[in-house]
Amino acid sequence: MNDDGSTGILETKDDGILIANNCAGVSQYLNEKFTGKYRSLNGVCVWSIYEDANKNTWFGTYGGGVYFCDKNGTIKKYSTKEGLPGDVVFSIYENSKKEIWLGTNKGLANFKTDHFISFDPTFTNTITYIYEDRNKQLFLCTDKGLATINNGKVVELRNKGLEKINVRFLYEDTDGVLWIGTHGNGLIRFKNGTTFSFSSTTTPLDNNVWSISEDNLGNFWLPSN
Repeated sequence: MNDDGSTGILETKDDGILIANNCAGVSQYLNEKFTGKYRSLNGVCVWSIYEDANKNTWFGTYGGGVYFCDKNGTIKKYSTKEGLPGDVVFSIYENSKKEIWLGTNKGLANFKTDHFISFDPTFTNTITYIYEDRNKQLFLCTDKGLATINNGKVVELRNKGLEKINVRFLYEDTDGVLWIGTHGNGLIRFKNGTTFSFSSTTTPLDNNVWSISEDNLGNFWLPSN
């Protein structure tokens, strides 16, 4: 690999596994072998990777905006000059309408043909993860709580237990229950408008839950510190 640091990982449809190597570019794992990939990204601090429905790859960076790579390998950079509210891109997401959304250190951005627009410029929280649930509702995990989009505006959820928490991840299970991974408040279950914090139990969970993965047996796997 380009480097030992790994800040993002993506299993692509046709191109193996891509690993963001912090500020050493991107590596590829294919045919049981690691190689450096996308030389033009060497030295770029890549923190998030996403492949859209058309098999284009997006690379969110820490301080350098976002890079778009099409199927032919052509790379284009978008930054605040092209409409991003901030150049630190923590999250990239394509919703059911095939719209590309970016979560940045200064709010939310939406891709429009060849540029980005700042969606609801009044909302400037850091967005670390974007998720669409089964009802096509888009949720934003921010450093100051969980938010959603309503009538063209970003709205912060004020439910008890969600006030001013640092939300890092969101996952919806088969019953439609939302599970929230946080920085500092552990794992929170959000069901029918009511929260339950596992930090209030004797469960030996760390207070930092960076992501949530469910296996075929229904078990959760929770990376932490």
